[in-house]
Amino acid sequence: MEEEAPRNRGAAVLHRYHMSQLNPPAPRGSVIETSAWGPLFRLSQLILFDVAMATMTKSSPQKALEAAKEKLQLAKAKLDAMRNAKTSDELAALWGEFVAEQHRVYLRLRKATEHGPGKGWFDRILNEQRSDALLSYLLHARDAAEHGIEKITEKRDGGIGINPKQGNSLHIKHMKISNGPHGVHIEADPETMAQIKVEFIPGKVHLVAVTDRREVYQPPATHLDQPISDLSPIVAAELAVQYLEAKLAEAEAKYVK
Repeated sequence: MEEEAPRNRGAAVLHRYHMSQLNPPAPRGSVIETSAWGPLFRLSQLILFDVAMATMTKSSPQKALEAAKEKLQLAKAKLDAMRNAKTSDELAALWGEFVAEQHRVYLRLRKATEHGPGKGWFDRILNEQRSDALLSYLLHARDAAEHGIEKITEKRDGGIGINPKQGNSLHIKHMKISNGPHGVHIEADPETMAQIKVEFIPGKVHLVAVTDRREVYQPPATHLDQPISDLSPIVAAELAVQYLEAKLAEAEAKYVK
């Protein structure tokens, strides 16, 4: 005759206890196993294990959200370093590191909201990540940097601009421009030097089209239906951080308790 299935969690534990024969012959020298309390002791261990697993499951969304916050702080640290970068090479490297860190925020936020009403909310974020020009570009730039061989930025050399201090015309008698160990050096006669205004144009790092799984993604011109003016790695990173800060705050207020 088949046994009746357990109807509740407590019955399920007792059922496991009965069916798994929790009172096998005791090993030699065992005090607990040879006592009458052996089966009850093992049953209590099963109950404690179930309680521990329930507690761990309950706390994992909060842990995942805290992990997402930590990754966002790392991304913000990369942004701060980008603002203080001394060379184009340094800025380009930091941009690649930022792209990787901001992606890790999404992974942990997804874990924090994978059950309950938060799942539908995060599904909408995933849709936005695929449809928004900036978020989509960041997603595929990360994949291209991680799995591809092409660079995700382009360095353009700087230069100098020489213009008249006043008016639109300039008469130059003598001028010599040369590159030295300390940068560009300009020599000119006193009259010319008194007329000119010299502007040094620093080199820049530009975002470029990235290829991910044979699809090409252009640098974004908009974010959340708003135009992006003067796009640069720093501007793109600032917008991404603002977006992620808002989403983490929303998750904490509504979905992760």
